[in-house]
Amino acid sequence: MSDVTVTDNPRKNRYEAWVDGDLAGFAQYTRGQARITFTHTEVRPAYGGRGVGAALARASLDEVRSQGLKVRAVCPFYSGWIARHPEYRDLTHELASERLVLRPWKVDDAAAALGIYGTAEVARWLSPAMGRVPDLAAMRAILERWHAEDGRLLVPGGRWAIESLETGELVGGATLLPLSPDEAYEMGWQLHPREWGHGYATEAGLALARWSFEQGLEEVISLVRPANRRAAATVERIGMEWVGETDKYHRLLLQQYRLRPGDLQQSR
Repeated sequence: MSDVTVTDNPRKNRYEAWVDGDLAGFAQYTRGQARITFTHTEVRPAYGGRGVGAALARASLDEVRSQGLKVRAVCPFYSGWIARHPEYRDLTHELASERLVLRPWKVDDAAAALGIYGTAEVARWLSPAMGRVPDLAAMRAILERWHAEDGRLLVPGGRWAIESLETGELVGGATLLPLSPDEAYEMGWQLHPREWGHGYATEAGLALARWSFEQGLEEVISLVRPANRRAAATVERIGMEWVGETDKYHRLLLQQYRLRPGDLQQSR
């Protein structure tokens, strides 16, 4: 195959891949002041399986890095490609969905985070793993600790702040963490009570699940208290399967749900 040449076409807001003068594929984007969002990638059928997509991703991301921009990969091809090429993960620590961005926590998020973790409605379901956060100073200390701990976690583990794409407001938090004693990865999410009922928890959970499977996990779990009907309904909407009760984690009797890649495909 001839060499692939990749050029930026700002008039059409896309990177284009050319082979011998023919347009072989393109990556559509929107560009902001500090971030570029890849929204759609297409390779012409005649060039499928010939490395056009990879050349397009590598060349465009190299240029984005040289411009000092961050990447939001709404496009499944770009999010998957970055996940498989860790040398580009410094460009994005975010997970994107239709309405949400899951990004790393910042200490400056403390006030908004306190509105979540300082409310009794949220804290009641987190104890004893985490109690109700009493004040801003305590919330800042927790965010500092999370930041330090996340730096030691193996991919795909992490903690994310959940932002609304439309408003930029922080609406919740999400976690994907290994649990003792067997290092099973547990998905979790906490939303500000005013954001309940919009489907954000389901959307964030699906984003976490896709991320985890792109990183090679074969299964993720969620643990739900028997009385937490809202959480049980969410995991079922995600497509998770109830596997029974367990007291293996958190020293509590909990309902355990699991999700595997095939289940996620069926839930789409």
